[in-house]
Amino acid sequence: MIADESRVEIHRPGLVEWYVNSPAGLEQGFTLDERPAGDGPLVVELAVAGARPALRGDAIVFESEGQRRLRYGEPVAIDADGDPLAARLEVPSGERLRIVVDDAGATYPLVIDPVITVTAGTRLEGASFGSVASAGDVNGDG
Repeated sequence: MIADESRVEIHRPGLVEWYVNSPAGLEQGFTLDERPAGDGPLVVELAVAGARPALRGDAIVFESEGQRRLRYGEPVAIDADGDPLAARLEVPSGERLRIVVDDAGATYPLVIDPVITVTAGTRLEGASFGSVASAGDVNGDG
């Protein structure tokens, strides 16, 4: 793990998972140096613990036991040439979420950058709101 001011990086095989505390919220990002093996769109699948994810429009809302709600949305994906890529969020189960990126023709490295924000009427006290685990099956091939 590497920490530098408001940015933390976790280096994993095939990708760097990073977090930036910004005025927009907590950005959780992924940088992939090359395309993982497999066909179809790029899929980054994450485990969720301590909260229930639900798809609400183009974002995922996490609800915890204490009725805290966090919004995980605005997935932006950009390739090495600065070209934006279509990205969407999915909730395949109550313990997992997916970021799906149409990376056909993309030039790697690729950056995926969703933002976590507190929803209206919610006060976040501390960092114990549930956790989004590390990237699992990044290409969706099992």
